[in-house]
Amino acid sequence: MFSFFGKSKKKPPTKNSSFYYRENLIQNYGDIKKIYTETGGFKTSHPIQFQGKTLNKITPDILESIMGDVSFILDHEPDMPGHQVFFFRKNADIFKLLIQVHFYKNTFILASTKVTTEAILNENQKKIIISQLMKHYPDLEIPSGIFEFSFTDENGDLVYTKDEVYLYLNYRPCELKSKELKQLISDHGSTNQNKFGEETLDKFI
Repeated sequence: MFSFFGKSKKKPPTKNSSFYYRENLIQNYGDIKKIYTETGGFKTSHPIQFQGKTLNKITPDILESIMGDVSFILDHEPDMPGHQVFFFRKNADIFKLLIQVHFYKNTFILASTKVTTEAILNENQKKIIISQLMKHYPDLEIPSGIFEFSFTDENGDLVYTKDEVYLYLNYRPCELKSKELKQLISDHGSTNQNKFGEETLDKFI
């Protein structure tokens, strides 16, 4: 979609930011399980890319060269050891972008771009975002006014969008490569896990 270049000049903070912990799309193993149940509705002959790189080329080492300064690094200890999230905050025209790139032990598992403006995104603004995305995949025709859809490439890599209060553009590899992570998801990946602690509402109301 949008590309940003530059070299990081300072070490990003790794602690004391509740904002980034709230924005983190993978709070537990159940979230990964849910992400990897997403399927593609369309298929493109063009390889899916994130910031100009195919998904199998995304590593922590290249992020600064393609994205610029890291805004925050979330080390997800002790809840999900090995899970690390790199956050980038960017401005593009009238749009504000919060980009998060997820790795498990340096293996790429998800990238997501949250698009906002000073106000709630309107339909015309969403059309601009989707049009920019689809320039990279000219063989696909997404009906006008549809902002939530998905597609895969010939490798099975996936792009899926979420039209909620904000617009999310998500990039996910075909499959999880880590056998260890697959086992952790199998053992702990209930999609009904409470993200905010062990307590449940029925204890108090």
